[in-house]
Amino acid sequence: VASAVLEYADKVAERIAQLGGVPLGTIRKVAEKTPLPQHDVSIKASDAHIELVAQLLAYVSESARVAIRKTAELGDDATADIFTEISRGLDEWTWFVESHGSAKD
Repeated sequence: VASAVLEYADKVAERIAQLGGVPLGTIRKVAEKTPLPQHDVSIKASDAHIELVAQLLAYVSESARVAIRKTAELGDDATADIFTEISRGLDEWTWFVESHGSAKD
């Protein structure tokens, strides 16, 4: 999951630069701007960690779908395509993580 997310972050940063922007992708900047809650490291049960990771992946995937719609409305099909790829990948990772959590059932 981490490798895939780093790849997605690189694609978005490259696109920002291609459009003339300056990607601010330092850990500090991302932490300041993220709407995601900080991971609760006090969670002891592995199932709870799996559930939380799946929820966060689903949230980010939905955020990518919002970005698809916004960039499409702006007529930026190339950026919409990048977010489509990211959304598709995150949906798959969400399914993998959820399946791992339910594999014990």
